[in-house]
Amino acid sequence: MWKKLQYNYNCVSISNYCLVYLLVYLIIVLIYNVFMGVSTQNVRLLMLTSIINFIIVFIIEKRKNKYLSTSLFFLFSFLYCIVFFQKNIDYMLGIDLDEYQFYDINIINPALCFSLLCFNIFLVGYIWPKRTSFILTKMHVVPIKGLSIVLIILLVLFGVLMRDKLNERVEGIKGIEYSIFGHLMNVLYALIIQQAWNALLMKRMYTIKLFFKSFNLVTWLTVFFVTLYVLNAGGRSVVIAVLMLFFYLYIIFRKVKLSFIKVLITMVVLAIITSLLKIFGGIGYFFTPDFSDIGSSLEWGYEVYNKVHPSIIPMTDELARSVYSYNILYDAWTNDHSMNMTSLIISFVRLIPGGVRLLQYFYPIESADLNSSDFATEYANETYGVGTTVIGDALINGGWLFCIVMIFFLGWCFSKVDYMIQRKDITFNLFVLGCVCYMNVVFLCRGSIGNIITNYFYILMILYLNRKINIFTSKE
Repeated sequence: MWKKLQYNYNCVSISNYCLVYLLVYLIIVLIYNVFMGVSTQNVRLLMLTSIINFIIVFIIEKRKNKYLSTSLFFLFSFLYCIVFFQKNIDYMLGIDLDEYQFYDINIINPALCFSLLCFNIFLVGYIWPKRTSFILTKMHVVPIKGLSIVLIILLVLFGVLMRDKLNERVEGIKGIEYSIFGHLMNVLYALIIQQAWNALLMKRMYTIKLFFKSFNLVTWLTVFFVTLYVLNAGGRSVVIAVLMLFFYLYIIFRKVKLSFIKVLITMVVLAIITSLLKIFGGIGYFFTPDFSDIGSSLEWGYEVYNKVHPSIIPMTDELARSVYSYNILYDAWTNDHSMNMTSLIISFVRLIPGGVRLLQYFYPIESADLNSSDFATEYANETYGVGTTVIGDALINGGWLFCIVMIFFLGWCFSKVDYMIQRKDITFNLFVLGCVCYMNVVFLCRGSIGNIITNYFYILMILYLNRKINIFTSKE
């Protein structure tokens, strides 16, 4: 017992020393860059020291968290490095000298410097001292019959509306179909999370068979039909989110420990699969009666795949090219453009069914005012959607101070969630937050923090209403 307490004390002491070091490091870097300027040599030195800082934090956290290989910290850090650093490294090493992918060659260094600083602030947030007390919420098993009925209604309604548009791309869904699909997915997530929580209270899921039996037939049928539709329409994000949610729940209840090599291999395999989906251009072509579109689909997809630039990691080149949208938003911010937190406000408005449409009815709001992706596309005068990034979105919405607070808070939240996995006593709200963060972590670096906000509060609202309705009906 004494040795265990001494080990925990040593881990905490080392974390505190590391925190002081990172804070001093950030102060020195900020002062140096303000007075000396941002040069290529300075940025390279900053990148090298940032990698060292990550390794230090990684080693310290590995001593405390035996599930670090599948943690939000590791997954987010890995994807962050791909999105913000990979193409810059390619350019520095002379592997890919295409300047167009950076939007403006003059902002490469300052934009990279800011993303590196944000990465170090994320590390500070992750190791920041926090309370580690988790209490199992005294919440009884909640029936899921009502949620199942609502999910069936939404699934049937969506199927009826989309019966003539099954090959339409997921990104192309508009109007009422888009709204119903969003509600459908949130109810599905809520149903999965509620069943997982019920299984946790009943101490089930400790075998693979019990894991699958913990979710009802409605859940599995909805997952099947949604997966079929999304893949048929050439999409990937929704399927990956569902898979990540089940994977997270599997880790929690089975207490699975995977090596870092296995995790990296799995991520590479997933990257290859998503690239193959792009080559096929959507497996919906295989459902044509005469299979006449397979050849054109493969030809088109192969041409797209061949446009992948040379890179140190070719499989993740598509993800890495998100640095283009980040640089656009960084350039817009340096030129005093701002969305004035509109994108974040819209995240809360989306909690109200039809809220955005109602807001647009009273206030004529352009799409570029609703999200940073459309803003970046319009600012760069591009004919296609350039996307967004978590740093660029925060920067254009609230400036550098909001961006720093956001990335610090993100690291702090991820730490709370990661340590929850190794404990048996957890809060319901933190459990839901962990599920939402994990199913969004793959897209977070090239997305917005608003997605997590909307998913989290929307799912909590659904679960709260389901609980209250069940309490009310049980009294009658």
